[in-house]
Amino acid sequence: MGGVGSGLLGLFVGARALWREADSAEERAAVRRYALSALSATIVFTVMLVSEAMRTDGARPIAVTLAAIAMQATFMWHHLSALPRARALRLARERARDPIGTAARERRRTWAMWAGFLLGTLGGGAPVVWLWASR
Repeated sequence: MGGVGSGLLGLFVGARALWREADSAEERAAVRRYALSALSATIVFTVMLVSEAMRTDGARPIAVTLAAIAMQATFMWHHLSALPRARALRLARERARDPIGTAARERRRTWAMWAGFLLGTLGGGAPVVWLWASR
């Protein structure tokens, strides 16, 4: 549950930062879709994990693994496809005004995104690995 809790905290902090910097209705809508679908994927994964843990005949590793993969795919699709498309116009304007500052901010944002993804994967993946190892 610690992995889920830290993942939800990371989702809140990340979505809030994206929301604050959004300057168009399209970008805000993309951030809203990201936050809602990531939250939904996290909840589905958590419910799957808890329900599998409560099974009297033992958890099914493949079901938990597929739920974890679906959750991670949701995060990756948004961060690598949907959000960059929604942010493209604003970033182009920012690069025209301040190329060096924009590049530095984007490097920090990219680092934070991958760090959050890695920590979330490790936290959320730990029960999946434990489940496979305990079989």
